[in-house]
Amino acid sequence: MKELEELTREIREKLPRLIYQDNIVYVDPQTGFSYKYDLTIPQDPMLNDVLEWLTILDVGNITVEFSNQQFSIVKDNGPVDHWDDDDFEGVVWRLSQPFLKDQSTELIKFLHSLIKTKQ
Repeated sequence: MKELEELTREIREKLPRLIYQDNIVYVDPQTGFSYKYDLTIPQDPMLNDVLEWLTILDVGNITVEFSNQQFSIVKDNGPVDHWDDDDFEGVVWRLSQPFLKDQSTELIKFLHSLIKTKQ
């Protein structure tokens, strides 16, 4: 899914702690030669990472709600002085699945649309 890849890349750019980097030096005990490896391991974004990314993204009125055992992310598209249910769009994060990659297509598309909103 292209949206998931772009969204994951965007979140990792904003949260560099999601990319583990290390230098490993291995010394061969028989030859004494040392080998250096650069290790980069990208971590998959989880719910806490997405929430932190949303605060960095600053795309407007995003609300996070927890009710009835559901965790929702809602965006208000309407004017501040106007209340209309049609102005809201939102998605539910399945709490049994902590990783972004395991969430619904609708949630990933919604979050991906926030990248386009910011640009």
